[in-house]
Amino acid sequence: QQQLQTQTEALKNLSGSNEAMARSMADVRSSSALLGELRTLIPSSVRLSAAKVVGNRLELNGSASGLNALRSINALMLMLEQSALFQSEGVSLQKAELNLKDQGSFDHPFALTADFAADAPKAIRDRLQALGADGLASRMGRLEQEGLLR
Repeated sequence: QQQLQTQTEALKNLSGSNEAMARSMADVRSSSALLGELRTLIPSSVRLSAAKVVGNRLELNGSASGLNALRSINALMLMLEQSALFQSEGVSLQKAELNLKDQGSFDHPFALTADFAADAPKAIRDRLQALGADGLASRMGRLEQEGLLR
């Protein structure tokens, strides 16, 4: 009886470890899927200088140019809110500056954050190959076949 209980506990621990590893392998926060998604969302008048994942949050820094730069920053925020990768209410502007340069051109540095959706890997699974994340798509398919992804 004691041996059976010990083996059952070991099996539960192993199963939990396998599920944690599967979630880590399917995490879109550190993959080419994230970069592919950002590439499709960023307006042409916006230039990113940094993208950093901190926990469950994406931090973006960059600048927008042109007379409609603030609209471009707003458009980026709206696109992030509509993406399956992010929480629709989890995008917030941290900083935006208006810098008047010579000849009347504008340069607007900004910083914003976007909280990842809890179901981001599942929500974006069908778009992985289109985003250039073939390896992640393959891993997720295999993990799903093995019953390690829900």
